[in-house]
Amino acid sequence: MGKNTVSIICACFLLLETVLGGCPSACRCTFGDTVVQCSGGLSSIPRGIPTTVKVLHLSGTATQTNSITGLTKNDLAGYSLLQRLYLSFCGIESIEDGAFESLSNLRTLDLSYNQLKSVSAHTFRGISKLTKLELTGNENCIIEENAFHSFPSLLELFLGQMKLIDVQPYLFYYSQKLVHLDLHGNELVELESDIFKNLASLGSLDLTGNRLIALPSFTYQQMVHLKSLYMGGNAWHCNCEMNALKKWTNLKEPVICNAPKKLENRNLMIIPDSEMPCIPPYNATCDKKTVTVNETNPIRVNCRFYGGDPRPYPMWTKPNGEELLVKNSTNSSHVVLPDGTLIIPASVESDTGDWILTISNTHGNDIKVVVHIEVKIVTTTTTTTTTTTTTTTTPTTTTTTSTTTTTTPTTTTTTTPTTTTTQPPTTTTTLKTTTTATNPTTTDNSPTTNTGDSQGNLQRIGIILTIVGGSSLLITSICIAIMYFAFCKHTPVQAYSGPIKNNKVGRKPSYDFRRAERNNNAFTIIETLSEL
Repeated sequence: MGKNTVSIICACFLLLETVLGGCPSACRCTFGDTVVQCSGGLSSIPRGIPTTVKVLHLSGTATQTNSITGLTKNDLAGYSLLQRLYLSFCGIESIEDGAFESLSNLRTLDLSYNQLKSVSAHTFRGISKLTKLELTGNENCIIEENAFHSFPSLLELFLGQMKLIDVQPYLFYYSQKLVHLDLHGNELVELESDIFKNLASLGSLDLTGNRLIALPSFTYQQMVHLKSLYMGGNAWHCNCEMNALKKWTNLKEPVICNAPKKLENRNLMIIPDSEMPCIPPYNATCDKKTVTVNETNPIRVNCRFYGGDPRPYPMWTKPNGEELLVKNSTNSSHVVLPDGTLIIPASVESDTGDWILTISNTHGNDIKVVVHIEVKIVTTTTTTTTTTTTTTTTPTTTTTTSTTTTTTPTTTTTTTPTTTTTQPPTTTTTLKTTTTATNPTTTDNSPTTNTGDSQGNLQRIGIILTIVGGSSLLITSICIAIMYFAFCKHTPVQAYSGPIKNNKVGRKPSYDFRRAERNNNAFTIIETLSEL
C-alpha cells in the first residue's frame, strides 16, 4: 500500500472522528477525543468538550486574545482525566477557590499572560500532582506566601514579567523538588535570606532583567546542584561579596558590574579581588535628639549615614523592642526610609520612649543613634451648664381704712443666672411681670381720696412704658415728659370759687376738679400713644 493511500485513510479517520465525536464547533478534537484544541476569540469555555480529554488547549494569542474573565468550579467539572490545561491570553482576572479541584490528574497548568489579581493555596486546591505551573505575564498579581504549599511534586515554576518587587521568604519552602525557577523581567532589588533555603534540587535559575545589586553569600552554599544561572540585565554592585560568584563555572552569560564607578561596565570574572573591597559604615546622624509633641501630631526625624560597602541598611528599634526595617514598615503607623529617616504620621502615647537607629552592614561594627520621643496626652475638659430658677411670691397685703379697701397682689419671679465657661456665651433675658388687681372703691355719700387711683395709674403707666418703650426711643421720651408734667410737677393750688357744700361732719371736700381734669387729659394722651 502506497504512502498516499495511507495518508488518505488517516485523514478520513481523523475527519470521521471529528464529525462523530461530538466536538464543539469552535474546537478540534483528535486522537480519540483526548486532545482538544479550540480557536482564539472565546468568551467562555465551550460546552460539550468530551470528558475523555487529556490535553485541552483554550489559549488565545497575543493578537487574538480570549475574553474569559473568570473561572468557576462548574467550568472545569467532570474532566478528571485531564493532564494538561492551557489557558494563556484568556483575559482571566479571577479564579474561584477550588476551580481546579476536580482535575485530580492535572500535571501542567498554563495561566500565563492573563490579568490575575491574586493567587493563594485555595486557588490551586486539589491539584497536588502538578509538576509545571506557568504564571508569567500576570502583572501586579499578589502571590500569597502559601500559594504553592500544595505542590509537593512541582518541578518547574515560571514567575517572569509579573512586576514583582519582592518574594516572600518561604514562598518555595514546600517545593523541595523544584528544578527550574524563572524570575526574569521583574523588579527585584534584593532576595530574602531564606528564599532558596529548601531548594537543594534546583538546577536552573533565571534572574535576568531585574534590579538586583548582589546575591548574598548564602545563595551559593544553598544551591549546590545549580547548573545554569542567568544573571544578565541587573545593576550588580561588585564588592567582596561578589567574589564567590567568580568561582562558578556554570554562568551562562557575563556578569557586568554597574557599581562602584571605577568598576562600571567591567566583566566581574576578570576583576581582581583586591579591587572589590567591602567597607563598614563610619558615621550616622539625625537632626533631632529629643522630640516632644502632642498626641496625634506627626513626627519626622531626618537621618543620614556615611560610608559602607555593601550599602548599609537602617533599622529602628521601638521602645517596646520591635524592629522596623525599610521593607517591613509599609504600614501607616511607622515608616522607615532607605536613608534612615523615621516618619510617624500620627503619634500615640505608646511611642513615648527611646528610639534607637542602627546602621550596619555585614563588614563592620554597627553605628547607633538614640532619639527620645515624648508624646503628651491632651485632656479635654467638658463643662456642663445648669440654670436654677427661683420663684419668690410676695403675699397679698390688704390695707383697710374707714373709706377705702386696697388689695394689691404682686408676684415677682427672680432668675439666678449661672456663670459658665462654655463658648459661645449665652445671653439670658429675664422678663419681670407685675400683675395689678383692680382696686374696689366703696362710696358712702362722701368724697373719696385719690390714693388708690394714683397707684393704679402709675402701674398702668409702667405697663404702657414697658410695651411702648421697647418699640421706639422717641415715644418713650414723650411718655416720660407727659408723666413728668402730669404727675411730678407741682402746680400751686388755686382757690375754689364754686359753691361749697358741707358734708355730714362739717368738713370741706379736698377734691380738686382742675387736677382731676389734668390727670384725665394726660392718661388720654398716653393711651392714644400706646395704641399707636
